[in-house]
Amino acid sequence: MRKTIITFIIEKLAKLVGQDIPPFSTVGAIVINKGKLLMVNLSYKKGYNLPGGLVAPGETLEQGLARELKEETNLDAESMQYFSSATESKGNYYTLVSGFVVKVKDIDKLRGSDEGKLEWMNSKDAYNRCVYSDSKELIRTYFNLK
Repeated sequence: MRKTIITFIIEKLAKLVGQDIPPFSTVGAIVINKGKLLMVNLSYKKGYNLPGGLVAPGETLEQGLARELKEETNLDAESMQYFSSATESKGNYYTLVSGFVVKVKDIDKLRGSDEGKLEWMNSKDAYNRCVYSDSKELIRTYFNLK
């Protein structure tokens, strides 16, 4: 619901100003355990996405990713390494996602959130079931999928 409201406001603002809006900075986490990729089964949209989301004003990419990871999965990042970025058109605006490979501290603390339930998937299933093209690009790049 929150993302739907944000999208509505952004689209109205873009029409009002009549100019392109700079891309919104987002982050996506590649978290792997036993060869499987962690994905969020989205509660607000049919499909899956990587853990992550919008970077808040005043946050670095790393701070935003650590916060989003904690909110969506209850996991704390032990380390994170940037590996790629991708963009996606959302109609009147774009998102720019920065992808990080994340090692987490205690996988046993894993739990879902209002964002959605969590599932471990192989890379091809994650790619095929991911609903956002920018996150799909991160998955394709990281796993070198064709």
